[in-house]
Amino acid sequence: MMLFHGMSNQNFMIGLEADGGLLTNDPAERYQLLVEGNYLTPDVLVSPADVRPDAAYSYALLDIASPGARRDAWTTEAVPDAPILAESPAALGKPEAWSGWVLWHSPYLTAESAARSVEQVESSRVNTNYSEELPFNLDDDLFVAEGPDDAYLIEAEQ
Repeated sequence: MMLFHGMSNQNFMIGLEADGGLLTNDPAERYQLLVEGNYLTPDVLVSPADVRPDAAYSYALLDIASPGARRDAWTTEAVPDAPILAESPAALGKPEAWSGWVLWHSPYLTAESAARSVEQVESSRVNTNYSEELPFNLDDDLFVAEGPDDAYLIEAEQ
């Protein structure tokens, strides 16, 4: 869905203009653009595992607000080890000890766990990479921005 949009947008995925500039970072707005463009239907935006009865979407998207490695990875030609979407911790009712599905840029889907508290940091982190110029991040909490080489998947506008 996002890759198909990117192919019609100079390889920049949803939320970026055709010149790479920021259109919107808000996941709700990005999903709405996909629905309006007929890239997907609203029903696929809500996970069967979502515990929230009124959820409009269940998946956190990559934060693309600032220029840099994360925004550079938001194209159809990015490195394969960049996570771009994951089940939201709030949707799964697990804000402290998340485990769920992650969609990688390659594209492939994996079941992962990511620590959400200091006590869990040593036991469950995810390996990511957003740029060939940056080393692999071997200690990535997908939902906390800890540096330029770090995934930061957001559930709402930051």
